[in-house]
Amino acid sequence: MRGFLAMTIAGLALTAQAEVTYQKPSQAILDVMHAPAPPVTSLSPARTHVLLMARQLYPGIAEVSAPVLRIAGVRINPANNGPHTSMVTGTSLTIKAIEGGAETKITVPPGARLGMPVWSPDGKQFAILNTTPATIDLYVGAVGSAVLRKIPGAVLSDAIGNPAVWLAGSKELLVKLVPAGRGKAPSPPAAPAGPNVQESSGQSGPVRTYQDMLKTPYDEALFDYYATAQMAAVDVASGRISPIGKPALIANMNASPDGKHILVTRVQRPYSYVHTYMSFPKEVEVWDRTGRTAFKVHSAPLEDKVPIEGVTTGPRNIAWRPTDGASLVWWEALDGGNPKTKATHRDRLMLMRAPFTGKPVEVYKTQHRAMGIMYGESGGLAIVADYDRDRRWMQAFRIFLDDPSAQPKQVWSRNIQDRYKDPGQPLMKRLPTGGTVIQQSGDFAFLSGAGATPQGDRPFLDRLNLTTLETERIFRAGDQGYESVVGLLSDDGARFLTTFETPDTPPNLYIRTRGSDQRKAVTAFQDPTPILRKIKRQLVTYKREDGVQLSFTLFLPPDYQEGQKLPTILWAYPLEYNDADTAGQIGGSTQRFVSMRGSSHLFLLLQGYAILNDATIPIVGNPETVNNTYVEQLVASAKAAIDKAVEMGVTDRNRVGVSGHSYGAFMTANLLAHSDLFRAGVARSGAYNRTLTPFGFQSERRTFWEARDTYMKMSPFTYANQIKEPILLIHGEADNNMGTFPINSDRLYQAIRGNGGTVRLVMLPNESHGYAAKESVEHVVWEMSAWFDKYVKGATAPAANALAGSSWQLQGNARVTMQFAADGRVAGSGGCNRYTGQAKIDGANLSFGPMASTQMACPGEAMNQEREFLAALGKAERFQLADGALVIFAQGSTQPLTFVKAGGLAGTSWAMAGNAGVTLQFDPNGKVSGRGGCNRYSGQAKIDGDKLSFGPLVSTRMACPGDAMKQEQEFLAALGKAARFTLDGAGLTIHMAGASQPIKFVRANEVSAAFVGAAKP
Repeated sequence: MRGFLAMTIAGLALTAQAEVTYQKPSQAILDVMHAPAPPVTSLSPARTHVLLMARQLYPGIAEVSAPVLRIAGVRINPANNGPHTSMVTGTSLTIKAIEGGAETKITVPPGARLGMPVWSPDGKQFAILNTTPATIDLYVGAVGSAVLRKIPGAVLSDAIGNPAVWLAGSKELLVKLVPAGRGKAPSPPAAPAGPNVQESSGQSGPVRTYQDMLKTPYDEALFDYYATAQMAAVDVASGRISPIGKPALIANMNASPDGKHILVTRVQRPYSYVHTYMSFPKEVEVWDRTGRTAFKVHSAPLEDKVPIEGVTTGPRNIAWRPTDGASLVWWEALDGGNPKTKATHRDRLMLMRAPFTGKPVEVYKTQHRAMGIMYGESGGLAIVADYDRDRRWMQAFRIFLDDPSAQPKQVWSRNIQDRYKDPGQPLMKRLPTGGTVIQQSGDFAFLSGAGATPQGDRPFLDRLNLTTLETERIFRAGDQGYESVVGLLSDDGARFLTTFETPDTPPNLYIRTRGSDQRKAVTAFQDPTPILRKIKRQLVTYKREDGVQLSFTLFLPPDYQEGQKLPTILWAYPLEYNDADTAGQIGGSTQRFVSMRGSSHLFLLLQGYAILNDATIPIVGNPETVNNTYVEQLVASAKAAIDKAVEMGVTDRNRVGVSGHSYGAFMTANLLAHSDLFRAGVARSGAYNRTLTPFGFQSERRTFWEARDTYMKMSPFTYANQIKEPILLIHGEADNNMGTFPINSDRLYQAIRGNGGTVRLVMLPNESHGYAAKESVEHVVWEMSAWFDKYVKGATAPAANALAGSSWQLQGNARVTMQFAADGRVAGSGGCNRYTGQAKIDGANLSFGPMASTQMACPGEAMNQEREFLAALGKAERFQLADGALVIFAQGSTQPLTFVKAGGLAGTSWAMAGNAGVTLQFDPNGKVSGRGGCNRYSGQAKIDGDKLSFGPLVSTRMACPGDAMKQEQEFLAALGKAARFTLDGAGLTIHMAGASQPIKFVRANEVSAAFVGAAKP
């Protein structure tokens, strides 16, 4: 009993969780983390002023922990009927004139928590929301005024959709209000009225893995209460509020350019418990200003039958045409919305004009799935684009909506991932009626792009002739510094606004004049973190073993001394590509100003680490099957990055860690499971079990049931027993990202722990996919720093790999071979096909990652034997080296795999079984010699795997008594027909072509001395 109690207490000690309070990283990190951020800038549509908004960097954990309703795919703050957390929290506002630089400081409400400003089309004023604990209030500011006017009585509803937009001009706003007198929120039932039931009719309904769904009728009642809003028009000058229609669940609202109609999307029942509100049934209607329905555009059913990567049937993306008084445009699928359906055209563009009494007109068909439409300022000009998902190919055409006879003309056609051929995007402008169109100057439009090159990004501004479709370069950033276009300051593009930065100076706004190298400063933001200017940065390119071009940006800490070999962190996020050329293209720039915010991994630079930042991890292949080789390409890319960093002399190979967020966390866990490249890892907010995302993830199109092996192979949870390096798992307890349920980290922790791995699980209270609270971001950086300091920075060189460089063949079947490389890779033949993979060796522990193999068909039982062999390797647990043999023990098997040294004939001596006078010696140089029972012979032996042949053999000419001469001649003739051999422990068997009886030998040192002596000639 006493022993049992002691064991129980010991067991509890293993699982006990010590209380942990929020920790802070080093002061050097805190100084950078909390340095003032530059203001957010917003250019007015009039292009005369810029609005500068200072902002709060991090809310406190108390704010992040405020009550929240997680329903229908949204998170609602029940106290103020708005979103639970705001992405932008402005604290002050300043209006700055672009010419002259005059500034007007705007008075804001005490304790302001401002959203992004929404400029009026004329650029003279702006609307802005201010969030208080109990309400979301509407304010209006004006250029040249220091006053921010509150609209009395405008208590906004911001639960779903956009709460405020300008109403066809600059005099009115269209808003959604909390309905007056709506009463108290529903109370939870004292007891359930019955079970919560879902049912399917048997039709296919794949759905991605969403979170925060409705679960009960009470959730439905809460959604009705908080999402129902009263639409109204607000006269900005007088503050008069005019209700429009009755309260409804309004998802979207937009006024027609003439201001006489409003396009309204209303959410309808029945609701879904597996889809967000955006997939709920909807009524799309045109209302007049009184709220009367003038035209019903579409009654959309629940979107529960949409194929993966498909679209809904019927009208979708319904919107006003910005250059007409009241015309609707929308797309309709011609292939049933299914991308797998073969079709000449996939979508068509429809046009419907007021008074909406006629029929919609088809104006264009796309060959592939429609990507969208951009409108010219006049003449019915538009640019429409479509996308071929199989080739990842985009094409764009110029059309004229009002001229059906005009032939479409191709503007662009390219691989959407081809950075080097990206023509950029048209600069847009706001019309006086509020619509957004391509900014034109006569026949010209203007394109702005990143300007990717093999040396890094160099942004540009081009002028596109909309008639000839020829382009002319107006501006290109230099190779020193990074400069990109914010917008035009003159219609003809002669003057434009840019943001310019260098590694030593922060981004600021400048006026540029076409043809001049001079910049005129508009802002003068200062460097808040001078310590970061000491960081060294370099773009590094290299190749993977299959020839794919890769790159990373090497960051070195501020105090780095040339020649130091540093502990290093690889940070990455895998992406899928169709081909190696686009996969190898360079993105980003080393000419940008380094800044760090939130829980950035770059803070580890201040702790003495080198960082291989944004190391490219391309997964290249056909979009349908690209993930079949995910693991192999993942490991190969990571190895290539480390090899390059070691070659450069900056990385200590024995002290490398890996980290990533989301899909990068998934990558991290897989790399630890399938390679020995890293000493430790930190995986943040990842998905680790792909059976929890069975209807696809990232770019994976197949369901779990269509690609079961791939889903299992890609899931690090499946290989938790192979994660022997220490791994830190960090996850927000309230993660609402599609697919990354917090249970992923919890279950992976349990799996690794249960298999004896070293693992730590940190669940962040009330945090989502990204971490927001000041306390949380500080703690995450502390966790990462402490983990890598313990297991990477402080690591010593690993023990020598006892199997590195050795080659083996299966005892009794020399066709089955195995070679161990020094870097942990393993390769060989399964008896028919070649296989490759990764071996993990820790002392006497041995395990193998998934094996990739060729797919040759094999005769007889060879295929089954090969499958059994590879399956056995997949269950390997440990190994033993004894008497020159390698013995591998597999889980659940009583019969180990025994290997002997491959090519083990060199330097060996043999005697024929039953006749020790017949001998055979192989020397290391390929020569063979021995006795045939009477004479000595010698010659050449050729060994290739299990194949064996002998060259012409020469022998002495002694006469032998009795049958000895005949037996010797038969023996030498048999050697001349040798075809292959097998090694079985101490035995050698030589098989001859056309002979049913092989010759068997035993090792000469295992033949008794008496027997050998008796056989001497």
